[in-house]
Amino acid sequence: MGVRPWSIISNVGRILTALLLIIAPAVFAAENGFTSLFNGTDLRGWVLVHKTKTGKGYIVRDGMIVCPRDGGGNLLTVREFSNFIFRFEFRLEPGGNNGVAIRAPIAGDIAYSGMEIQILDHNHPKYRGWLKPWQRHGAVYNIVPPQRDALKPAGEWNEEEILVLGPHIRVTLNGVVINDADLSQVTDPKIIAKHPGMRRTKGRIGFLGHGSLVEFRNIRIKELPDPANPQVCELNQGETCQVWDAAALPRKIKLLSVKERTEPYFEAAGSRVVDAVAGAALEIEIDGRPFALEAGPYTMPQELGGLRILVSGLRGAAGGIVPDPLEKDVRLEIQDASLPFYARKRLVFPVADERWAASSYRNTFLGLAPGQPRIYYHRGEDFGHVPDRDDVVTMTDGSVATIPGPHGDGASNSVVIRDLKGVAIRYAHMNALHLRRGLQPGDEVRCGERLGKTGNTWQGLPSEDPHLHIEAKLHGTFLNSFPLVVEAYRRVHPDEILAVAGGVRYLYAGEEIELDGSRTLPPRGRKIVTWEWLFTDGARASGAHVRRRYSRPGVYSEALHVIDDKGAEAWGFLQVNVLPRRPQHQPPYALINYYPVRGIRPGTPVRVESAVRGMKDVQVDFGDGTAVPWKDRLTHRYQRPGTYLVTLSGEDAGAGPGIFRTAVVVE
Repeated sequence: MGVRPWSIISNVGRILTALLLIIAPAVFAAENGFTSLFNGTDLRGWVLVHKTKTGKGYIVRDGMIVCPRDGGGNLLTVREFSNFIFRFEFRLEPGGNNGVAIRAPIAGDIAYSGMEIQILDHNHPKYRGWLKPWQRHGAVYNIVPPQRDALKPAGEWNEEEILVLGPHIRVTLNGVVINDADLSQVTDPKIIAKHPGMRRTKGRIGFLGHGSLVEFRNIRIKELPDPANPQVCELNQGETCQVWDAAALPRKIKLLSVKERTEPYFEAAGSRVVDAVAGAALEIEIDGRPFALEAGPYTMPQELGGLRILVSGLRGAAGGIVPDPLEKDVRLEIQDASLPFYARKRLVFPVADERWAASSYRNTFLGLAPGQPRIYYHRGEDFGHVPDRDDVVTMTDGSVATIPGPHGDGASNSVVIRDLKGVAIRYAHMNALHLRRGLQPGDEVRCGERLGKTGNTWQGLPSEDPHLHIEAKLHGTFLNSFPLVVEAYRRVHPDEILAVAGGVRYLYAGEEIELDGSRTLPPRGRKIVTWEWLFTDGARASGAHVRRRYSRPGVYSEALHVIDDKGAEAWGFLQVNVLPRRPQHQPPYALINYYPVRGIRPGTPVRVESAVRGMKDVQVDFGDGTAVPWKDRLTHRYQRPGTYLVTLSGEDAGAGPGIFRTAVVVE
């Protein structure tokens, strides 16, 4: 059949459009996650720039946005968008010409200052013989030509989808992918220089009229997550979510089952033992293929089916002192396996002179924090420090969201920096005296800028556990902060082993547990060849996994010594809390911090600060043959280089003895 006269098509189209406006809400409601960008009656939410000489721009007619023959210009959304699926229908007159702006600025020639997806009746005779491939319909104008043609004849309605995800742009026309472009593969220096907008990560969407009649309808958008961050899915058993891989292809994740593992935790506030969730085993499907997934503290993302997946929320661990508003069984963070979970160049560790096992005070995400009146599933990372000594710096570029006044905030002196990719990082417990002056909400900061010093402020007062707390949220949702601090630490200290002995464990006297050092993280390209456990009773065992039975209540800090295939070594510690069957008191509690952490030489005065609860006759052994009665502040000088295990121990004062350890490296 030939193309019908435009006027007839237009009249029929108006009738059909009116009918579509009646049924459209039901149709759009079925499109999960899409929202309309056009209300069907006026151009609220849009702005017109670069009008034509007539000044007519665009009009609204019969539920459509129309670019008339004597109108045009750049009609752009007021809002900016980063990653999205943009769907619309369009109809061209013979030879019609328009364009779709993506990630566009408000000013400039958008085909270059932003990007333009070409809309063109490229089959019209007037374009024959001179039209370049990168000018055809669906091209990323002057950058990537389309690979296929699926354009209907002029006068017929076309359905188009433009997917923009990171550097990927995919144009689907009438169900056919006509352009699948990865802009990161564009290497021609002339194109790169001519198109600075190609590197934009955010901007407006719009229509770029050129004085020919084009009609648009059913204009809607679905925003997608930034591929620089892991994608977040919350699922109940049996539910499925969709994520996107690095090639901008959808992947489906289904939660099959969750089996939570519990340990006994004594809540002093109620003098009772509760079953605390210490981890979980999950079964999931990725595009129909089954996989096993582990959850728990000190867990890095697992690579499964071409994706990296990390558990950052469990229903059973959603309560406690700092609740997580998780209403489903699990929260998953998902990233394509070809991409870093967090790009290392984006991050720096918040304390430059940190050493991974330099304090016995170390809490991690989803870990059970010891010594608390009620169960405390930790929602961040804690690093113990002698207060007011080490500078705290911003981990990322970003802007200030929250900062206390010169006298603090009466709580934990929280500083929140929102980075350029939307992750909000909270730094807590710095003392007001050392907070950086002059910063205000909205101020821009650069990675590595000073915020204050490590401190010990909690509820506006000094606390007994000086430390820096780091947590991360994306759009208000807790992220598992462990891989974030790992990548930040590795950027500063890429050749060090991050020994992970397990953090904190809980069990009843007489029970046996497995000690797991397999989560230790060697430098990239290296592997651990030796795991050796040094127990508090003098016994030893070899292997990443060992089993041990505890017969007496108390707290025991078991040391893990690891060596990699390059001969590098590191120490980690596991705090084992052993409860009597009917406990009346909290387990013993202590922490050990020291300063300086790095740069210790023979003869350097090392200041050791500690806190103790629930023990008597406490002493400190510095690991070099020197042992002294405990004081909350001590100074010691080592005479020779080496790694020394500092041990704080005390006798039973009601809940068993306590033995706590950390490592000091003398260079």
